[in-house]
Amino acid sequence: MPVTAQKAGDRLNTPEAIAGDLNAAPDEMVDDPGLLMKALRDVAEAQGGVTQLAERAGRVQAALSRVLSSQRCPRINIPSKVIGACGIKLSFAT
Repeated sequence: MPVTAQKAGDRLNTPEAIAGDLNAAPDEMVDDPGLLMKALRDVAEAQGGVTQLAERAGRVQAALSRVLSSQRCPRINIPSKVIGACGIKLSFAT
């Protein structure tokens, strides 16, 4: 049986799954700082797309698309709003 790639929407369908995915990103960012934005893009896709997530986060779709593109370093408030719109909170642990 061939192995198929799992879509973000298939695995990121609960706040717990989203939190687990985003919690893994900082550990992997050592080699690629854009991984957090990629993880947030996957979350956006799983949450119905950037347009729908932007509405829930109170952001403009075009602006959110630019932030999630990894072309620029966003202020912390934008990823925080996206994370909040997914029903989870940003936190740090040791």
